[in-house]
Amino acid sequence: MSDLPIPDPSHLRGRPSQPFTWIDPRLIRNGHIRHCQSGSLALYLVLVAVGNRHGISYYKDGSLCGMLKIGNFQLRQARRELVEAQLIAYHKPNYQVLDLQAQATASPDPSSSHQKKAPKQESFPHISECDDATQQAAVAQLQAFRERLRRNLQ
Repeated sequence: MSDLPIPDPSHLRGRPSQPFTWIDPRLIRNGHIRHCQSGSLALYLVLVAVGNRHGISYYKDGSLCGMLKIGNFQLRQARRELVEAQLIAYHKPNYQVLDLQAQATASPDPSSSHQKKAPKQESFPHISECDDATQQAAVAQLQAFRERLRRNLQ
């Protein structure tokens, strides 16, 4: 790999000033990212970047939402997905990026499995817990649905 051309030699990557920040290549090699949506991976990247030597960090939900440009509901979904994938632990308000060593073998690709899994049950927040944009989108969808229903009943 050292023979590959360097597209921009003036911006070579160096060691970070905080020696605890790194992305473990097993995240890709062992297939962990196959099970995560892009919002979850963005949250994971932030948590890796800000964690201390034990992978511990503390950020308020509002700060993370602002950084990632997502709403509270999307943050909770991303956090839940990372916890279920055993990539992080969360005990409000602390996050811990987990060691991938304990997960040396990746779980099989779900598309190659012959076993049927029960569908994931989602829990939805109350509308009052959603940000303004999400509330407005939900109201617009309900109004459109109501209008379609009204037309079908005529």
